[in-house]
Amino acid sequence: MKTLKISLLLLLTLSVFTACLNGKAKLQNSIQEKESRLSQPGLPDTITISKLIVDYEQFAKKYPDDTLSPEYLYRAASWANSINKAHKSIEIYNKILADYSDWEKIPETVFTLGFTYDNYLDDYVSANKMYNLFLSKYPDHELAKDVEGLLYYLGKSPEEMILDFERKNQEAIENE
Repeated sequence: MKTLKISLLLLLTLSVFTACLNGKAKLQNSIQEKESRLSQPGLPDTITISKLIVDYEQFAKKYPDDTLSPEYLYRAASWANSINKAHKSIEIYNKILADYSDWEKIPETVFTLGFTYDNYLDDYVSANKMYNLFLSKYPDHELAKDVEGLLYYLGKSPEEMILDFERKNQEAIENE
């Protein structure tokens, strides 16, 4: 009787474990299929992109400790920006910062969060905050010079940027 209970418990545990693995593999296959479809030439399919974002988020929610979770969230945020869902993108970037603070792409996440505020929402206060956070935490990062440039031109109109560029160009010519 005791052996039967142990066998049933092992069988139940094995079936639950197998179901979990099958669910994970099924979700990853769904992600790969959608990514493959979106890599084809032509205009991106916004319905597929929206479903892919949901799949990425579901994966991260179901398997938060999986090393793919922050990467999938990062991709989800990028795709959200591509279909003009900047608020969704910001929500996802903030989730990455909160839940995966040790992830190798955190500097890029901070940078892209600032860029999203700047270029998609014209929220210069939040962009300034993110860009300055980036520079304070990652001053030697390869994107640091880009962030300095973005901060310099933050909130300026294209006309102001052109005038500033022309002025600097003129000063450089005069100093030769």
